[in-house]
Amino acid sequence: MKQTKDQLPPLRDFHGIEVIKDSEKYLKVCCGLHDKDGESVNLECDDVYDRSNHDKSFLFTTLERQVKIIEILHYGKWHEYEFCGADHVGWIPAEVEKIGLKKDEQKRALKIFKELLLDTEKINGFSIIDKRHSIYSQPEFRSLIIKILNSKQFKEIEDVYL
Repeated sequence: MKQTKDQLPPLRDFHGIEVIKDSEKYLKVCCGLHDKDGESVNLECDDVYDRSNHDKSFLFTTLERQVKIIEILHYGKWHEYEFCGADHVGWIPAEVEKIGLKKDEQKRALKIFKELLLDTEKINGFSIIDKRHSIYSQPEFRSLIIKILNSKQFKEIEDVYL
């Protein structure tokens, strides 16, 4: 049975993954790429840091009641590896960028996140808090996104358009 347009994931779909590291819980917000038929797409790119590379994930934590980005995972490379004596290929982060807690580092990371939101909103035709995103059905992540969008730090970042 073919899916209707409303049932297909957006071309840029946000979803969340709970991550446990060193007994601490973090929330990872991921942007997945899909084609017009709803199939996942992995686009290999030369410069994973380029704004047009939307295949990114952001690892968030909350410190002193403020949301902080502690990592940005930039995807864009296939990796060949051996596991249990067999060859495998996986889509892995080409770069894992650690983000410090200083104001200027957080501002730069939030700017990258905001650029991604603006780009994907333009591509999809709707915002990250729209019910068509997978993240909408994940209350903890939807709450995180709303907290970010309403934060003073996020609002201070000027919109940078294409």
